Amino acid sequence: MVTYVIPRFEGDYHFLSNFAPSVIQIDTKNVGVLTFPTGEHMFQSLKYKAMTDESKRLDYLESVNASPAPDWAKKRGRAVKIDIVKWESIRIEMMRQTVWEKFKQNQNLVPRLLDTDSAMLVEGNTWGDTFWGRVDGRGYNLLGSILMEVRGFYRWNGASQKWSS
Repeated sequence: MVTYVIPRFEGDYHFLSNFAPSVIQIDTKNVGVLTFPTGEHMFQSLKYKAMTDESKRLDYLESVNASPAPDWAKKRGRAVKIDIVKWESIRIEMMRQTVWEKFKQNQNLVPRLLDTDSAMLVEGNTWGDTFWGRVDGRGYNLLGSILMEVRGFYRWNGASQKWSS
């Protein structure tokens, strides 16, 4: 069996990126329903769970959500004061939740994900992220792994079956 690699989430594969437009809604216990224009907005917003100053959570959520582009949301996420130990203990689950919700709520993306067949999905980048992706072939590629996990679910359970949380 020949395995091929999708080395970057660009062009026809941009939809795999958290920066790709894909509206996601979540219902938070304390804030209510939030709507995000991209997965990056959602992921960065979830840092509110590790904020050191809980009184600023709502302001933070509103500022990330109001970010006009995913790179702005990412900058806001990098600037917020969080308990790094707590964030590191939940960040993989927060990314997993983001990716699952993206495909659950944007079913039009599921056939495109399935069309990647058995390709290794790699979040290749030049900005040095070796945790979620790979740089020059090195890195953990956890975002790519989560995407392959979601693809496997839809492949085994049928693309028409909706994932439930």
